[in-house]
Amino acid sequence: MNKNKNAIIFGGTGNLGEKFLHYLLKNDYNVVFTSSTNLKLKKIKKKFKRLIFKKKIYGIKCDFLKEPEINKTIKFSKKYFKNLNLLINCNGIFNYDKINQLNYINLNKIFTINAMSLIIINKYVLKYYKINNFIKIISMGSSSSKDGFKDTVSYCGSKHALLGIVKSLNKTFFKKKIINYCINVGGLNNRMGRGLRSKNFKNLLNQDEVVKVLDYICKSGNHGIPEEINIKKYQL
Repeated sequence: MNKNKNAIIFGGTGNLGEKFLHYLLKNDYNVVFTSSTNLKLKKIKKKFKRLIFKKKIYGIKCDFLKEPEINKTIKFSKKYFKNLNLLINCNGIFNYDKINQLNYINLNKIFTINAMSLIIINKYVLKYYKINNFIKIISMGSSSSKDGFKDTVSYCGSKHALLGIVKSLNKTFFKKKIINYCINVGGLNNRMGRGLRSKNFKNLLNQDEVVKVLDYICKSGNHGIPEEINIKKYQL
């Protein structure tokens, strides 16, 4: 394995995850990325074949609802990467709520994937990696975590929980050289963003703008970067 930087992307075959994967490969990272299906893993590896020269890229299927699957993924990365520099958490689910159909079962699914999974990620990063340099863990949040929107109680609540978890983890693990970041994004110009009822298409943010924020975090030092970064597009 070459001696470049190493990263894990949970949800590396989604719209934004694929953008992040492209960025990492262009910037000399070796990458372990996950998907919910083996078919998507194969498609992404084929798509980025030209960028893989002299880099290592491994795809692994991961069910984000199951703690053993997160454990398996980070343990898998340790097999190939002695050190870890970056972990990106792109997994998330969104749906409009029908309040009469909400119950503990589907609420637990949304909160597990969108928020509680980050605690489990930190747990297994600490378990498998002897941390010499800082590890940056970046999670994709949402402007919904603060603004709240109609008919999205479960999504807004889970993203608000994610933000609180990030802040608590930093107070817990900073001395252990793990920094968590939360990028709160407004509506994105992708499949999910174009499906939002309350968003004007002209106000959707280009995904490349989010990649610029990732670049800023990756290339900055370990102090002075806000743990919470809010980005949205304003339309005059």
